[in-house]
Amino acid sequence: MNAPLLFILAPIILGAGLWFLSRRGFLTSLLASIFCLVLALLAGLLPVDRAFMLGSTRLIISSQMDILGRQLILERQSMAAVILLFALGALWFLGIRPAMAPRRMAPLGMVILGLAVATLAVRPFLFAAVLLVALALVSIPLLIPAGQTPGRGVLRYIIFMTLAMPVVLLAGAMAERSGLPLSGGNSNLFPVIFLLLGFAIWLGVFPLNTWMPMLAEEAPPFVTGFLLSILSTLALLMLKQFLGEYSWLANFPDLAVFLRIGGVVTVVSAGIWTAFQTRITRLLGYAVIFENGMALLMLAAGAETAAVFSASLPTRLLGIAILALSLAALRRAGYELTFKGLEGAIFKKPILVLAMMSGFFSLAGLPLLASFPVRMVLFEHLAQGQLGTLFWVGVGVGGFLVSGIRLLFSTIRSESPRWQIEEDRFLSVMLILGVLFLLSMGLFPALSLDWIITRL
Repeated sequence: MNAPLLFILAPIILGAGLWFLSRRGFLTSLLASIFCLVLALLAGLLPVDRAFMLGSTRLIISSQMDILGRQLILERQSMAAVILLFALGALWFLGIRPAMAPRRMAPLGMVILGLAVATLAVRPFLFAAVLLVALALVSIPLLIPAGQTPGRGVLRYIIFMTLAMPVVLLAGAMAERSGLPLSGGNSNLFPVIFLLLGFAIWLGVFPLNTWMPMLAEEAPPFVTGFLLSILSTLALLMLKQFLGEYSWLANFPDLAVFLRIGGVVTVVSAGIWTAFQTRITRLLGYAVIFENGMALLMLAAGAETAAVFSASLPTRLLGIAILALSLAALRRAGYELTFKGLEGAIFKKPILVLAMMSGFFSLAGLPLLASFPVRMVLFEHLAQGQLGTLFWVGVGVGGFLVSGIRLLFSTIRSESPRWQIEEDRFLSVMLILGVLFLLSMGLFPALSLDWIITRL
């Protein structure tokens, strides 16, 4: 047995099997959640490339598998990302029924998670670009209801995700043709520019970010949150791995400048556009863009904030999941997802509103919530010698907070305030647990985040 077979092929096969049960929505989502929890536990407990005893049988879980002339390698240091993906996958699949997401989300989601792990495991690593696009293509049935034509947001999503792949592959071909790795110089410029352009498309770096809010407006919030969180996190992990494996990229003298500029303009643009939004569904897309900009700033600082980048992954994934689930549940309850449409929502759906605001303010980096500790480390780093960058990042954060305050006031504004609480118990338990996790990660970061810092 080997790790790629267990964590890549098994989820894909399980997803294909669940497809035949997709008419039974609750059973399918429950089975998918159980499978994800089992795989997350196995990723944390099974030793890779080390012998262990299972009863009287001696077993070794190999980290490598060859398929179609390529290698899939899941070493021990990759398991933290595997645990994170499957643990959050269990949460997403449990939310399918209360969010009224498409029933085929569970089987296709299992396939997507299998391809996500394959994206991190494939060698040569340049082929991760192909798998990321394959993942995006698999997700298309979730975005287009049966019998309907795709909207502009879905079309842009397909175009941008597909367009980035040849750009990244071209960068690798140019680097190989030039005889790189090198330590710097003009001969490195074009491969680096093309590679960063590809990642800028995937991450929605300004001005290549129009497809994210458009997709968030057209597709169901729960599906959009799932896809954007998985895709953007994979792109960031790929970029980090490229920096570690390709010296012609890591040694490029102006790399930190490019990453810093991309991060600043992305944070500022997302914050400003968020402050003036009236459609709350678009806020989900801008929240992912905002998070991607912060992650680029962490990567720009190099080894100094590498641990902070790793620690930010569970906080961003959990914050996006809670925000998307609460928005989907509010839409299911009949609320129009605009500032006007949510007026007085807190008097009927207090737990949904609490979860929505907790997820949003956690992504904004509000104190006591999950993202605050990692943001503080980043801000302290910027304050030591990049005050201009810190100022503009503050502008973006300010715009994001303004939108959150507007959203909060819209939920408590009502012409006839009267408590008529109508909450789904199962959904309420899920969201309360999620909010408690956000608070615990913000109040006790050393306990909740050290495990991923030391492993990813």
